[in-house]
Amino acid sequence: MFIKLMVLCFLSLQAFGEKKDLRLIKEAFDSYWSSELVSMDVERENTYSLLDKTETSKGKMYFSKGQLRLNMHDPKPSHLVIGEDVIWFAEKSDFEKDKWVVVKVAKDKAKRAQAFFNLLFGNTGVTKKLELIGNNKVKDFESYILKPKNASEFPGVTKLAIIFHQKTKEVMFLQYWDDLENKTSYELTNIERKEKSDKSLFKYTPPKNSDVTVY
Repeated sequence: MFIKLMVLCFLSLQAFGEKKDLRLIKEAFDSYWSSELVSMDVERENTYSLLDKTETSKGKMYFSKGQLRLNMHDPKPSHLVIGEDVIWFAEKSDFEKDKWVVVKVAKDKAKRAQAFFNLLFGNTGVTKKLELIGNNKVKDFESYILKPKNASEFPGVTKLAIIFHQKTKEVMFLQYWDDLENKTSYELTNIERKEKSDKSLFKYTPPKNSDVTVY
């Protein structure tokens, strides 16, 4: 709840403080890259501007050397797996019990699907691809508002907000806006770095009775 209050405070401000460099962002994401495996609890909120609708879900995210897995379990189970060459997205069917709807797509054909995660976890040079619009600070939290320098490289992401805890240098909150002014946010908690990775996390086998579409 405290993080969400901070977010409202940060994003409601029209005037930001003096622009800083992106050193804090670089340090935080470089630390994720240097870890064999990073895990964190996630609360995601999708706000659809045209529908005036908000959806909230909870789950777990894992990151290892450019690969990512996002398991959402509440209220509707789903999985996003970004492996070395393939992206899987799976969610429980709305119409048939115990059936999964699954999409498999080659990584190089799904730029829009992975644009947001590529901005943050795609490679260690991410700060070179972002332009700082402004930043602010409230207590131990510091926010950065950014946009991609090259819009075509990250389709569907027009603006990005990141909130850090200054002492721990951990990312606490992420939010991005798309070209329809829809917002997607991630509140991150219980961030852990592990000494060993688990390759099975970044592979996916569709359950039996799955409806699989391959692109």
